Amino acid sequence: AAAKSGVNLLTKSAAAEYGHKGIRINAVSPGVIRTPGVERYFEEQPKIAEGLKQAAVMRRLGEPSEIAEAVCFLASDRASFITGQLLSVDGGGAVK
Repeated sequence: AAAKSGVNLLTKSAAAEYGHKGIRINAVSPGVIRTPGVERYFEEQPKIAEGLKQAAVMRRLGEPSEIAEAVCFLASDRASFITGQLLSVDGGGAVK
């Protein structure tokens, strides 16, 4: 929680400092993402795996492509009026 708060404050501070130059600063906060390492861990710890899946409103793990899409969107011109934001891509884990 402390690291996430630090990233959030740094994002907002940098956005305020550089926004007048047309530089947008945003951050992405991923939830549990399906990677080979996560898959191996979950095979060893199935109860933890199920608990983490249930903690997300969407009841599943995220895919790497979903994080990539969020980053690509924020970097695109479609997000030209978005700055200083921490985007949670976590299947609704942050709303619980």
